[in-house]
Amino acid sequence: MMELREAGTGELATLTDWIADAQECLSWGGPRVRFPLEPEALAEQLVVAPGNSYWICDAGRRIGFGQLLERGPGRLHLARILIDPARRGQGGGRALVAGLVEQARQRKAESATLNVYRWNPAARTLYQSLGFVATSPPAAEEVRGDDVISMSMTLSASR
Repeated sequence: MMELREAGTGELATLTDWIADAQECLSWGGPRVRFPLEPEALAEQLVVAPGNSYWICDAGRRIGFGQLLERGPGRLHLARILIDPARRGQGGGRALVAGLVEQARQRKAESATLNVYRWNPAARTLYQSLGFVATSPPAAEEVRGDDVISMSMTLSASR
């Protein structure tokens, strides 16, 4: 059974095995995260804080990572979603994103947002299947070029 659990700063070294090169690192972490990943620098580069970074675990093993970042009143942003390459296509991404959305609901967020690259159709399809729709990026939001699609989901505050 898969479960979402908060990521501790001492566990981030797991991510170093999942990022193969500088381009993959930039695509996942943005310009703030440097390749090669250095475990002792990741907490600062990822701005890890209580309640914003999570693992999806399968039988206690970390198989995916994602963040839930505050981006304005009532809006939480899913970011830096990554699944262990050896575990892709096995439901970890769905469990991770669904878990992050549930966290956003529990925090009474009105909406959840994320960005996805156009060249990542598997991720786009997953997000759409969970209820995200393509939208214009929020005002003053940093979006990396025309190859990025902003997506959002309206959350019911009464859930």
